Amino acid sequence: LGLAHAQDRYFQMDLSRRLAAGEIAELFGPVALPHDRRARVFGFRRVAREVVASLGDAERAVLEAYSRGVNAGLAGLGSRPWEYWALRVRPAAWLPEDSILVAHAMWWQLQYGGFEIEAAQRAIEAQLSALAAGASGSDVD
Repeated sequence: LGLAHAQDRYFQMDLSRRLAAGEIAELFGPVALPHDRRARVFGFRRVAREVVASLGDAERAVLEAYSRGVNAGLAGLGSRPWEYWALRVRPAAWLPEDSILVAHAMWWQLQYGGFEIEAAQRAIEAQLSALAAGASGSDVD
């Protein structure tokens, strides 16, 4: 399965793990540092390593087999995916913890943006409440 995934979507897989780990700047340079700083607060790479370390032998064997398949699929391409040529970087090997990072990336993509939106909505509501309180206070005078 890892082999097939790598041959079809390695760059997208790489983006997912790097998104969660706060390592996007390794591909895109300083423009990605603000994201990396936000992401690293969560410590997902460390968490992913701890998850892998806590797995039983059978579960760890599955992750390791998948990683070997990913790396074999990447090596079997004959040339790195075109995105790496365009970025002038080489893809890094897939580690068992990277599969856990992909799950964290899904959280980031589905939830983190929601936190920012909710915080902005609360700030707007607070401003509106303050304005409304000021307006109703002036009507009483």
